Amino acid sequence: MPPTPAVAYLFLVRSYGAISSNMKNTLKIRLLFVLLVSVALLAAFAAQPDQRFDGVWVGTEGYYFLGGVGIGTGIVVSKNATVIIAQGGSMVAIVGGHFGKPQRFTGHWTKEGLTIYLGEGRTIENKTDHITFSLSADGKLVEKGSARFEQMGGYIYSNRQVASETFEGSFRRGTMADGARAIGK
Repeated sequence: MPPTPAVAYLFLVRSYGAISSNMKNTLKIRLLFVLLVSVALLAAFAAQPDQRFDGVWVGTEGYYFLGGVGIGTGIVVSKNATVIIAQGGSMVAIVGGHFGKPQRFTGHWTKEGLTIYLGEGRTIENKTDHITFSLSADGKLVEKGSARFEQMGGYIYSNRQVASETFEGSFRRGTMADGARAIGK
């Protein structure tokens, strides 16, 4: 008995359903493959430690304050500073400049460059108070950053004053002797 058109149509629908299921599996496999490749590429191109930053850097750090009691407005200060970077940027020290005594920080690689967080380990994590170091086209270490402070006046009923500070600096490659002199200050 020859198949009727209704039976043939039912057969085609079932066959197409099977093909659709195979296509779904193929698409799932392709999607999984693309996802794995994307994650691998992101990991490969993520901010990685850069040994070019390691060493002693000598230069001038400029910073200025805005607002606050007794601080003044827009006072620009420029001081000599030494930046020492070690272990692929994981250890950073700044001697001179804004800081009265040598300060040690943990470096973090971000898309902007090597970043240190000024309050890390001392206060609640604050990612806005930071300094970022990058390398210029001519091989100098460039510093940019900002910090925000809240201070109280000397009287118990004083209002809080907010002051902000911006950092900028340019450093040339120094020697180990420059680093030793800076730490010996």
